[in-house]
Amino acid sequence: MLEIKELIPNIHASKASFAYAPGKWTVAQSLQHVMDAERIFAYRALRIARGDKTPLPGWEENAYAANAMASQRTIADLAEELYAVRRATTLLFCSFTDDCWERTGNANGRDIDVLTIAYLVVGHMRHHINIFRQRYEIQP
Repeated sequence: MLEIKELIPNIHASKASFAYAPGKWTVAQSLQHVMDAERIFAYRALRIARGDKTPLPGWEENAYAANAMASQRTIADLAEELYAVRRATTLLFCSFTDDCWERTGNANGRDIDVLTIAYLVVGHMRHHINIFRQRYEIQP
């Protein structure tokens, strides 16, 4: 989380609507996507950690991006929400007992355990931080 907190203050308001290539998400849409994905991963982890064996469906990230209205929000607003989402995810993960981490379920047609989902949460944000740095040329 420290990396994104160092990066976000360097996103100028004029860059919020910038996409590095045609058909790619804007900076604002990418920030919203990180939050949407984290919420979905956390929900999956919660369900599986609590012993719910119901298969969990995939999600259409492009539909989320198209309907989130991220372009109508400020970077500061998106950042505030992102920090709150991460805090909620962290508190959820801290509530899990040792046996919760090993529980398995099915998400998007694949078997997965709670610990792997936690790694996906961290790795997904790191992936997008790298995209912000490399393709959007945003540096801390």
